Amino acid sequence: MISNVTAILQRLGISEEIYNELLCDFIVLAQDKYSQLEKAVAINSIDDVKKIAHSIRGCAANLGIETIAEISKNIENNASDGILSETTKKCIVELGRQILLCKIP
Repeated sequence: MISNVTAILQRLGISEEIYNELLCDFIVLAQDKYSQLEKAVAINSIDDVKKIAHSIRGCAANLGIETIAEISKNIENNASDGILSETTKKCIVELGRQILLCKIP
């Protein structure tokens, strides 16, 4: 799920301890954002779906959590079509599953 941690530490210029703190913060943030995403889907707020997916995507990409970044990108791109398709909804469910699986390496 998380790409090469050593390369991420070097790219960000941080210690493993700080990375782990950021990862913990990300997990909390991602869970909150996912809850917001579910609410946005429930009221069919496509703009909010795109914004929330973009936010999760950026944080995940910076931390090297490629699976979550890629799923979020797919949600964002699919929502850009102006509808919440079944494919998008399946991606959202998978995003929630991946967030739950996210752990400190």
